[in-house]
Amino acid sequence: MRNIRGRQALREVLGLIRPMLRARYRVSAVRTFLVLLLLSLGSSAYTIAEIAKVDRLLMTMDLRLQISERVAQAKWNSGDAIEAPEREESVIESFQALAREVGVDPQVARLFMRAQIEASKSRQRLMISRWKAERHPSFPLAPDLRIEIRPQLDQLARDLCLSLKEAQPVLRTEPALLPWRMDVLWGARPDTARLRAAEPLF
Repeated sequence: MRNIRGRQALREVLGLIRPMLRARYRVSAVRTFLVLLLLSLGSSAYTIAEIAKVDRLLMTMDLRLQISERVAQAKWNSGDAIEAPEREESVIESFQALAREVGVDPQVARLFMRAQIEASKSRQRLMISRWKAERHPSFPLAPDLRIEIRPQLDQLARDLCLSLKEAQPVLRTEPALLPWRMDVLWGARPDTARLRAAEPLF
């Protein structure tokens, strides 16, 4: 039984033993729980290497989303539109070129980067909508998109491509690992942007 199933099993076990946790049953109930805990977690766990590969991909995706918050500040100050079709296509084509270099299917890479871009725009829309409602002034220290932000995104694109290459075999053989690590790293209810970013991985 994999860890993700083990976690679900533990929730069910807790539901079963909770009514038993009175003073006279406490010792036996806890003993039962510990036995079931060992049984649910002890068989066929994921390796540290498998977890690390998926975590690295999710954390790199999250870094890109964090940068999108600074992108939103720059666009708020300049009044630029969130949508930038030509720039988006250029980013996707560059990512596909990286994918060919490292051995990732270019079509997979295209779908993946499109999802990262859409996730970023989702985060930007949310922030700009809030700033409009608040009548937020311009940001005094907003970054420059061309000089500061785009070089960071270019570096992250390479990191994303390498992380995707490493994680792909794990995600194919261990599909339940992804939702578990999303739950651990992003919480039980990740926002729309994170869900959109992860969509092509399922």
